[in-house]
Amino acid sequence: MNFKQLCESTPEFTVETRITENKITLEWKKVPHADGYRVFSSPHGKNRFVGYDNTTDTKMTISGLKNGVALDYKVKAFRIADGPDNFFAQSAAVVACPMQTPKNLRATVNGGGIILSWSGSATFDGYKIYCCSSGDKFNFLCYCGKLSCKLSNFNRYGNIKF
Repeated sequence: MNFKQLCESTPEFTVETRITENKITLEWKKVPHADGYRVFSSPHGKNRFVGYDNTTDTKMTISGLKNGVALDYKVKAFRIADGPDNFFAQSAAVVACPMQTPKNLRATVNGGGIILSWSGSATFDGYKIYCCSSGDKFNFLCYCGKLSCKLSNFNRYGNIKF
């Protein structure tokens, strides 16, 4: 299959992201006829993609990232026979932002439950709230889309960690 036929017959592919503190992992399915992939990044929303690295694998972990700073990523497929920088397929752009642990967590007890508040980035879509009432095993409680969260009817007692 020649390069033009590959370009016309290969649809855009999907990239999945896994995000942790200071790093992200991009993963995608193998693109038929690809010898490798180049990962590109851009400041979020700027559409100024620059090549980050090449891989023959279908995933890449990028570490050493600044928490709370979103970047857009694209992956492009290539064949060695077509020469450098001749990509025949690409993914849609995905945005990934390494997690940022909120600062200054405060818990206020009132008659209707507990109000948690913290400082962090208001640009995030939300936060996951976890709590631990014994040992170091944290359990998921809820999602919160703001910089505070009211836990109504909270029924755990003792030394609680969030």
